[in-house]
Amino acid sequence: MMEKFRLRDKELADKILQKLKEMNLSIRLMHVCGTHQDTLVRFGLEENLLKAGVEIRQGPGCPVCVTTRTTMKQTMRFNDTREICRERR
Repeated sequence: MMEKFRLRDKELADKILQKLKEMNLSIRLMHVCGTHQDTLVRFGLEENLLKAGVEIRQGPGCPVCVTTRTTMKQTMRFNDTREICRERR
């Protein structure tokens, strides 16, 4: 049986969620990091925030997470070339 997700500091989370509910929000936020999404789900924050009027949408992913290894290598080579050119000036 899977353990129910729990908040790290339930008392603090409850205070924050209560304040958000009192604000009568209806907002949508987007994050770009898969680690953020993992944290929201792991600690049950996504569901609780939604109840407080805050909808969290997943974005495209952070540049490091979604960029291919080939593109990263090409970028680093380009940067190395620019550094060499800059030093020659």
